Amino acid sequence: MWDREKIESLFPLHIANRNIDIPLFDAIEKDKLIWVDSLYGHCSVKSGYNLIIQARQAAGLDQIILPQLQNCSTAGEVIREVCSAKDAQTAGVFSVLLWVLWNNRNNNVRNDLREPGRGLGMKTRLMWEERNSVNQLQQQRQTADHQQPLMWQKPPIGWHKCNVDAGFHKNLNKTIFGWCLRDHLGRFVIAGRNGTPRILQCYF
Repeated sequence: MWDREKIESLFPLHIANRNIDIPLFDAIEKDKLIWVDSLYGHCSVKSGYNLIIQARQAAGLDQIILPQLQNCSTAGEVIREVCSAKDAQTAGVFSVLLWVLWNNRNNNVRNDLREPGRGLGMKTRLMWEERNSVNQLQQQRQTADHQQPLMWQKPPIGWHKCNVDAGFHKNLNKTIFGWCLRDHLGRFVIAGRNGTPRILQCYF
């Protein structure tokens, strides 16, 4: 029998009612992996589970995430447990994995592009290692250079100032850029971000 109270606390009422209407079998068998992940097929719940399992294994997080899945009842609890109870390295790799999975989901929905789970896990590791390399390089430069800190300058009254930044990923052949608009008091007005599937040339 469904735990009506729990289901109604987790889902909106119309979705909870649909779930409760699903008949339960008398004997419940333990879940087992019986499907093959497909790069180009429709994403089902089964293939989604398989993708996540492969991704967390390839990212080296299986032994970290698995106990949390057994102890926590919501995804939010798993995220909080891993990020608060583990070291910064593990929490960092985990947060990159979440971003990579979410980005893969968006690419699936918007562009009909999918990557296999193992590839997502390896991409997570590479992105984390690349981030660490960049951070170490920046720290070395900061200790070498004793530059005066740059302060944001307000635009004249009645004007807005647009600050822009961009990032380039050579291996993925992508350019990501973002912008932020502020008024003459420094108040946030609007911001946005976008990306292109190629490396753009920069001219200064």
